Amino acid sequence: MADSTDFDLMVKISAGDESAYAEFYDRHAGRTYGFLMHMLKNTNEAEDILQDVFWQAWSKAKQYDSSRGTPIAWLILIARSRALDGLRRRKRIPSPVEEVPDQVSHEDASISAIASENSERAQHAMENLPIEQKKAIQLAFFDGLSHSEIAEREKLPLGTVKTRVRSGLNKLRDTLVAGEKGSHG
Repeated sequence: MADSTDFDLMVKISAGDESAYAEFYDRHAGRTYGFLMHMLKNTNEAEDILQDVFWQAWSKAKQYDSSRGTPIAWLILIARSRALDGLRRRKRIPSPVEEVPDQVSHEDASISAIASENSERAQHAMENLPIEQKKAIQLAFFDGLSHSEIAEREKLPLGTVKTRVRSGLNKLRDTLVAGEKGSHG
């Protein structure tokens, strides 16, 4: 199964194939954990959320829609949503001691939210975005800011921020999906 694409694995996972799920987990747990550590800066929370993310990927695999992006993009969006929930909970529940995160390499923590099997291709796609879209996506996905927070920080209308994020994600999705299908089609 090592030659299976992420798309192939998702089909098998949605049919209940545990070995496909294990392969998908092995392929993407490190990237997802690095992404969560970058957002949360808390080892225990990142580990807990990582397990939740992959449980959701297993239990909701049938809801994955390949027309909306790559499987890793879907996974990272789930991770981002769970991480933002965790950050919101932190704001409501003050922590007496801030945990010092384990060492995470810069490379692991900076993996694009929509990285595919070929992170070089994802990085290239991000670099080719217009600077306004690239910055909006980085603030939203890597810094965990909401659209409203980005608008306030960048002194832009909320609609402009939403458009930049949506347009940038659409361009990234199109580039990565075309590349994924082209290299495995």
